[in-house]
Amino acid sequence: MKKELHLIYDQIIKKGIKEFEITLLHSYSSTTEVKDQKLDALEKAEKKGFKIRVLNGGRLGFSFGTDFSPESINYVIDQAFQSATCLSPDSFNIFQEKILPMPVLQNNDPCYFQLTQNEKNEALLSMEKAALNQGSRVKRVRYASLNDSRDTIWILNHHGIKLTHERTEFQTTIMPVVEEGSETESYFDQQYSPFWKDLQFEDLGKAAATEALSRLGGKRLPTLKTPIILNSQVANEIIDVLSFSILAENVFKKNSFLIGKMGKQIYSPLITLLDDGLLPLGSESFPFDAEGTPRQKTSVIQKGVVRNFLYDLYWAGKMKATSTGNAKHTNYDEKPSLGTTNFYVEPGNTSLETMCGQMNDGVLLTETIGMHTADEISGDFSVAVQGYRILGGKKAYPLRSMAWSGNLHEVFRKIVCVGSDLRFYGDRGSPSLWVEEGSLSGE
Repeated sequence: MKKELHLIYDQIIKKGIKEFEITLLHSYSSTTEVKDQKLDALEKAEKKGFKIRVLNGGRLGFSFGTDFSPESINYVIDQAFQSATCLSPDSFNIFQEKILPMPVLQNNDPCYFQLTQNEKNEALLSMEKAALNQGSRVKRVRYASLNDSRDTIWILNHHGIKLTHERTEFQTTIMPVVEEGSETESYFDQQYSPFWKDLQFEDLGKAAATEALSRLGGKRLPTLKTPIILNSQVANEIIDVLSFSILAENVFKKNSFLIGKMGKQIYSPLITLLDDGLLPLGSESFPFDAEGTPRQKTSVIQKGVVRNFLYDLYWAGKMKATSTGNAKHTNYDEKPSLGTTNFYVEPGNTSLETMCGQMNDGVLLTETIGMHTADEISGDFSVAVQGYRILGGKKAYPLRSMAWSGNLHEVFRKIVCVGSDLRFYGDRGSPSLWVEEGSLSGE
């Protein structure tokens, strides 16, 4: 791809374009699924594409392509330049000027291309079998899949920025289904790592089936106010909603609950929210962002106090700040956009088991349905939930047909204990969190 990069560069220079940025993306990926102890689906893909951004008197033009022939490259360059003429000038449209030292990040598995399809199949079959072996009540596995990819990105601009990095990703998922009489339950679980050797297929299958089995025999409680422990999955769904408001663009456009709150205590002092684009095993970890700015670890909420927002070059200029390296690559056919990287709650020192053991009378929530419908600005929500009744420090029985409502910001103000069990689901992560009190609706 170096040849293609320089071909595009040479064509831009020949056209006399002075301000530009070229991005190339090259990816290999595959998806493998097994069912009933045999291969059920297999997809493989290789994608190559490039995108060009140009500046013409402060006007930002953009175009993209997948054909690296000279004729196609010329066409894409012309489209980018012409699109700029249709827009208004904006002095905050800039490209990265400084050639900065880049952090070193090792998230590329050297064994990626040596890994055979048979090895992938066997690993998935062992995961499905481990789930099915947890007893006769495990009736089937709805799906067991592996998604893997290796992505390489190049960035070059007129200021002399020239960067490249490649990374690998492996994610496996499973959903076993269990039955007892007329009752049916299921549970979704997943693992992620840049490295194949880190995935524990049989452990994941066993754990998912065990959790699904533990949900059988659920009861519905009367409406009550009670202490609540959110497991890492539920807590993760909450911070996904909160992530919308920490982006500088949304703050500037007054679409954030953080407006006017910089330096103010808004959450429990036990809550620290971090965005870390360099997290060693993070799914969004990269040494530089989509504009060539070094990625970094940013403390957004520190001990409950608002400390930072997240910026790319445009919004940093607009708000007189410095880019935090949060311009994100999406695809070759889309412009870079401001977004979070690996966004998570800093873990504490208390295990989930210890938290449950210290709860005399309360609820452990393990799943929500519909948290994405929560209001991203006000934080108001009402969702269906599943979990367990905690009595005397132990799980007494599973819960079903319950609803949890309230305000997410109030939930984070009422955190009295932060767990040590930090876990990521995609690019969001959280440990378990103990909420002083919440409202559950039942019978």
